[in-house]
Amino acid sequence: MALAKPLVAVLAALAIVSAALAAGPIVRKNAADEALARSTVVQRADLGGTGWKGKVTAVAKPEPLSCPGFSPKQSDLVVTGAAASEWQNQATNISSEADILQTAGMVRLDWSRTIRPPLVKCLAKAFTGSSGGTTVTAVSAQKIAFPQVAPLTAAYRVVAEVSDSGQTVRVVSDVILLGKGRSEATLTFLGPEAGKAAMVAAERRIARIVASRLRS
Repeated sequence: MALAKPLVAVLAALAIVSAALAAGPIVRKNAADEALARSTVVQRADLGGTGWKGKVTAVAKPEPLSCPGFSPKQSDLVVTGAAASEWQNQATNISSEADILQTAGMVRLDWSRTIRPPLVKCLAKAFTGSSGGTTVTAVSAQKIAFPQVAPLTAAYRVVAEVSDSGQTVRVVSDVILLGKGRSEATLTFLGPEAGKAAMVAAERRIARIVASRLRS
């Protein structure tokens, strides 16, 4: 990849320009569900290869992505466990979050509110902006086909152009959403468009691993 900055710098820019966040769910954590969430997210052992840096972290309160015209209600949902992980090397960034809800019905309700056509435009908006000399512009966003690795499975792809120091490259981000019972997980993969085939193969393998950890 020709960018002067690694993709982790791009992620820092996106964290700043992301769409506004709506009011989140009620949080009533317990030790068992916190442990379940931590064990569900992507672990270093899931990645294979070398050069990965990152860690698993706690999530104080999940924050739903929200844009004008798309603000899924979560204020009536109860989260009892939440964790996240982020891993990166020079070419790829993989992040994940797992939330354990109080009931399976809450997961289904959250899914029905979130997996709707306006989500595509909201994801594109989250990939548009600039920070620290890096400019990110979404080129396309769409829902994509993905293997049904969990009872609730959906995937989206955003292609964006990243400009820095007079150079521009295209990156691809695939967002995979999974749900089963009281558990839901979000996986986000980001890498250069030139490496898309390898990234897609990796994300299908890793999504199956995470899906196998979802509990009812």
